[in-house]
Amino acid sequence: MRSMLFKRLSIALLLTAGTSIIADNCSTSCSTKNNSCDYNTNCNDCCDNDYCNFCDDNCDNYCYSKCGDNYNYQTHFSIRPQDLNAARWLIGTAGNIHLCGKEEFYGYAGIALEYTQSFKNCRLASYFGNSCGGLNFGQGTIDNPNPETIKAINWGLTGQGNSCLCAKVSNFIADIQFWFGLDEWICGWWADLRFPIVWTKWELSASNNNYNSNTTKYANPDEENSVSFQENVEVVYTDIPSALNGSIGFGQVPQLKYGRFGQSCNSQTASGIAGLRFDIGYDFLRCDTMYLGAGFTFIAPTGNRPKAVYLFEPIYGAQKNWQIGGTVVGGWELWNCNDEQTFTAYLDATFLTLLKAQQRRLFGIRDRGPLSSFLLLKQFDDNDKEIGLNRVANFSATCGKFRSKFMTDIAIMLQYANCGFVANIGYEFWFRSQEEFCGGCPSLPRDSYGLKGSLPVGTEGDPNNKTASNSTIFVPAEADDKIVYLEPEDLTPCPALNPTAWSNKVFGSFGYQWADCDWQPSLFLFGEAEFGKTNVAINQWGVGLKGGIAF
Repeated sequence: MRSMLFKRLSIALLLTAGTSIIADNCSTSCSTKNNSCDYNTNCNDCCDNDYCNFCDDNCDNYCYSKCGDNYNYQTHFSIRPQDLNAARWLIGTAGNIHLCGKEEFYGYAGIALEYTQSFKNCRLASYFGNSCGGLNFGQGTIDNPNPETIKAINWGLTGQGNSCLCAKVSNFIADIQFWFGLDEWICGWWADLRFPIVWTKWELSASNNNYNSNTTKYANPDEENSVSFQENVEVVYTDIPSALNGSIGFGQVPQLKYGRFGQSCNSQTASGIAGLRFDIGYDFLRCDTMYLGAGFTFIAPTGNRPKAVYLFEPIYGAQKNWQIGGTVVGGWELWNCNDEQTFTAYLDATFLTLLKAQQRRLFGIRDRGPLSSFLLLKQFDDNDKEIGLNRVANFSATCGKFRSKFMTDIAIMLQYANCGFVANIGYEFWFRSQEEFCGGCPSLPRDSYGLKGSLPVGTEGDPNNKTASNSTIFVPAEADDKIVYLEPEDLTPCPALNPTAWSNKVFGSFGYQWADCDWQPSLFLFGEAEFGKTNVAINQWGVGLKGGIAF
């Protein structure tokens, strides 16, 4: 009766895995025409034929990843997917699967409840700021620039000061796991299904250190740093965190639609199934003391995709990338004392490629240095007359296709078992190759906007029809001889692409398995500590409880 129940359950689960893996259809080409692509627009509607100058569906011929080794002032962070955790899988399953001499249907069902939290959060924050995890603001002019400080007026600030950033990630994960031995039908074959349900909270907070301003009005129209055609415009932002969030406009500059920093104590949350993983494999070596097998792996992208509204936005899963590859599993009993005490080594290795997926990320301006996404723009009409202001970020948030060619997760674990008591210790290595941009559609219109720098805007009746195309976020440039427009091809994906990342993890657990019971229940307490490469991978600790039954 028990065997028949789990046979039916396994068939139902495998059919569910095959029929419910539906990708979010966000891969339309540039035939879609939509002139209004704001941050609430679906990615499918983000292609305007007039602006799609580097759209290309052929990833093999057009993938851009040569962005150097700059790990500061970036605009997008890609987390290690919560669905990829070999340690969480091995604990509890080891010793209950890949069994020798089985000729009937058998398996394991379990759930792992884990809480994880990042540490070294200021180091992680340096990914978005300087090497110390901060931002320094000042008010340099064209004649007297200060290359050590960010030009504060780009965020509507009229003073000077600095801000310390702190990035923090917390996850609560309920990882539901099934493994099925299919020896009753085909000897040596097996399948497993996993779907972690994730609640994640991300926070990029900014402090307001030593900020001061001696004015409550923005500069007059014909003066440097002016942001309006009118005089005596009230200063909107009086502190750095509010300005970095950019939720309201200042002068003629509209609100910041994309690339917002979070304010202090302002976190973003998201929840859902991180990925639906299915493995089908075969043990080509299986005996009383060891086994070795391999399988085909695919993970459906049931998580969410980046929208670029916030620099540090909560992501669960692999950012809507399909993950396809293989897995290698093994076990070797190193020592056995009368079948009462055993010491066994286990291996679980997954090798994947992340297929290209449509996402929105915040691009910068080519050759204009860090934080170029936050420079101010002048808007011009068809007669080259200045008619308003805007921000680069409101047009450089680009819907495109992104991928990573290779990702792996490898764990080795040593397990000691004494009657029903079990203890484990292990090591896990995770690696992801540099992300690549594979064509997309910027919403920046042609011949409409140019860099403002610190130039005055002029009055409403007598605008200052000039641009400062060589300006950076630190140093404003002199006026150009003629209007120089910012075009779609001037944008670069480099600030939005994560470099090669990896992490090292140690983990351990202890628990008990009631092997004499029909259902063979087990219960484990486990913990882990993960150490990421510099500031491109998260450092985090985790604790959890895992229960399961072997049948």
